[in-house]
Amino acid sequence: MKISGAILHIGKQQQRVAIEDWMPVIRQLGVEAVIFDCDGTLVDSADAHFHSMQDAVEAQGLSMDRSWYNQRRGLSRVSLLSEFRKVSDSPFEVQVAIADSIAAFSRHIPKIRSIGETADLLRQVRAADLAVAIGTNAEATIARRSLEAAGLSGEISVLVSIDDAGEPKPAPTIFLCAAKALRIAPERILVIEDSPQGIDAACAAGMPSFLLVEDATGHFER
Repeated sequence: MKISGAILHIGKQQQRVAIEDWMPVIRQLGVEAVIFDCDGTLVDSADAHFHSMQDAVEAQGLSMDRSWYNQRRGLSRVSLLSEFRKVSDSPFEVQVAIADSIAAFSRHIPKIRSIGETADLLRQVRAADLAVAIGTNAEATIARRSLEAAGLSGEISVLVSIDDAGEPKPAPTIFLCAAKALRIAPERILVIEDSPQGIDAACAAGMPSFLLVEDATGHFER
């Protein structure tokens, strides 16, 4: 996974930001904290999550297409598997698949890697004495294991997951819970995200955000 830059979202305004300008822009914004999403933002865990989902659906005699999964990577586990049930031609037990996919995740942890560009940004943010948090649609245990596998767990003091918030992005609850834990006003916090659901959640929380882009042009389809 290669990050080529980011798009700064402030309300309805958008601006392309090159990697080398990330920290200068953060300083210009005058924020006091940065909330990073976990999967796809700090941690390249798509393979681990897909294969754990695939294991779970195969246990019910079904198969999940990788391209279908990739189009829904920003969704929570519950949301993604609920959508899978809607398109399945056979009976599918969502709650069973949730439990099975969480159990299967440990088998696929060796596939997890840190994302170099954002891991570097995380360390720069900490060096600048800004507060740092994780705000993720993943379950807390899964997020912690992912960060540990990527060698980043020691960099994080505040982690807010779907377990804490009770509702996934694009609802703003995860980010607002993180702001409360940080004791910093939402408008003084920058969110780093890789999905439209995350950007919508940041906007709803009143937080500026970086949307990571992977291709050379920085083009992103919402």
